[in-house]
Amino acid sequence: MKKCLLDFCLAILCLGVAVPGILICRQFDGGADIVPMVMFSLLIAFSLPIALAALLRMPHAAYEKSDAPLKDRCRPYVAAFTITLYVIAIPVTGFLTASLLFSAVMFFVLNVKKYKLYAFITCCSILFVFALLQLILNVPLPKGMLFS
Repeated sequence: MKKCLLDFCLAILCLGVAVPGILICRQFDGGADIVPMVMFSLLIAFSLPIALAALLRMPHAAYEKSDAPLKDRCRPYVAAFTITLYVIAIPVTGFLTASLLFSAVMFFVLNVKKYKLYAFITCCSILFVFALLQLILNVPLPKGMLFS
């Protein structure tokens, strides 16, 4: 029962962040609203089925038992919460800063041991996405309220 309630609360939290986020992103001009709008839309698209599935599972959840330690059971929720914070941080800090912070936090959450290799790959992929969208396709990425 607690797992279903946690799933439902997490989904409602994500919806509560995404809907106002879409309304805020509509104020950006010059195409800077595209990336946050897509991220918030994806957050809504993934949160609705989770909320509905949790509601449907609640009557049967009293009979479920889990042998996994609490740390392993909470890891998906921490990752989902981190993704939600990433989506919120994009309009505030910009794409590059939010992506670098998100990857650093996810390294910690997922207990990555070879962090130097993964940090290098992450930086390269973020720079590739930036170069592809900003320089080649001329799609403006959000610079964030802190840097504009």
